[in-house]
Amino acid sequence: LNRTTPVPVLNGAMAIAAGGYHSLALMGDGTVFAWGNNVYGQLGTGDTINRPYPNQMSGLSRIKAIAGGGYHSLTLGEDSTLYVCGDNAYGQLGLGDNTNRFLPTHIANGVVAIAGGDLHTLVQLYDNSVYAVGYNGNGELGDGSTTNENQFVFYTSNARSIAAGG
Repeated sequence: LNRTTPVPVLNGAMAIAAGGYHSLALMGDGTVFAWGNNVYGQLGTGDTINRPYPNQMSGLSRIKAIAGGGYHSLTLGEDSTLYVCGDNAYGQLGLGDNTNRFLPTHIANGVVAIAGGDLHTLVQLYDNSVYAVGYNGNGELGDGSTTNENQFVFYTSNARSIAAGG
């Protein structure tokens, strides 16, 4: 059902993020809720059932940041650990393969910022270096090529912040 006026969804959210046809909310207690399209497992519930209402992502606590990609989701723990789930057709989860993940999967430590593009992902590390992974048909990864990568490649150093788009 489409809405023409705002409706309450969830109380206690500290941050929100949107992906392609799904939404994420970071709660004050460090848990994450997700809802919407789940065809690739981007809601982190262990299945591919679409959810029209918020559901808690499985196994996550002490999360401090969230980001939505096209059909993938990123969460960053208070201890700088990165967890990913959802579509991985172009390796955008950075796990070294192209297999979708239906539950949040630990991928990296030492991450301070995350950004989800449509089919790619950016992470910023403690030393302000930025790494990218996923679809690269238009040079999204910034490595001088148009080759897709399923493992993170160096993008730049001394970044102050990161953002990703379509």
